[in-house]
This record gives sequence, C-alpha cells and structure tokens, in this order.
Amino acid sequence: MSADANGAGYYAAAYEDQTARSLFRRGLNELRAAERAALLRNLQLLFSSGIGHPEQGLVFASDFSRSSDAGLVRQSAQLVASVSQFVPSNLRPNYAKWIRELYDARARELGWQPKTDEPQEVALLRLRIVPLMTME
Repeated sequence: MSADANGAGYYAAAYEDQTARSLFRRGLNELRAAERAALLRNLQLLFSSGIGHPEQGLVFASDFSRSSDAGLVRQSAQLVASVSQFVPSNLRPNYAKWIRELYDARARELGWQPKTDEPQEVALLRLRIVPLMTME
C-alpha cells in the first residue's frame, strides 16, 4: 500500500516515522520502480520544504543505494547530498565515511570516464556519485 500508487501522483505523501518504518520495511520490495522513485522524490521534497524528517530520508536513501536500478541509486545519492549543508562540522567526517560506505563500490565500478555506449542513466549516475567520494 502506498499513497502514490504507480508513482503517478502529483503530490507528496508524508508518513509519520512509525508508519513509514512499518509500511516500507514490510512493503518496500513490493513497490514498483516508479513507486520507489516517487518515494525518494517525496522524501526529498518534504525535507527540502522543512517538514520532512532527514533521518527517515537517509534510512531509505541507504536502502536504495544498493539498488540495481541506476536511477534509484542516483536519486538516493541526491537525497544524501541534499542534507550535507545541515551536517554539523564535528560530524562531517562520519557523514563522509557513511557516504563512502554507501557509494564507493559503485563509484569505482563506474570510474571517472564513461564507457562506450553506456546508457544515459549510468552517465547521470556517475555525475552524481563520483563527486560524492571527494567529500571530507
């Protein structure tokens, strides 16, 4: 069950922390790719508007960072990067370490240079996650 079935809505659904944990922990794998993308967009929209919970977004971003879908990985990295400005300076080393744990393997796989005939989504993913590896 999702408030944005098929990811076709034009609104953002907000869930209380307990509801979000329960609903998506049990049903995350049942969501279609478009619904997963909509979930990440919702979390980013809510966070950027000041009414979302960054912790909630980061938990889901972490889950999606390991997806085989390059678009979902890119969106998760965008969500993770969007909270950078709110991380206190004393926690930045931990934040950078966490980002490397999430995306280092994928960034190494992608490399700095595009491969011949790679899909556009892969090129966009490189542009999003490889620069994250330089965060300190």
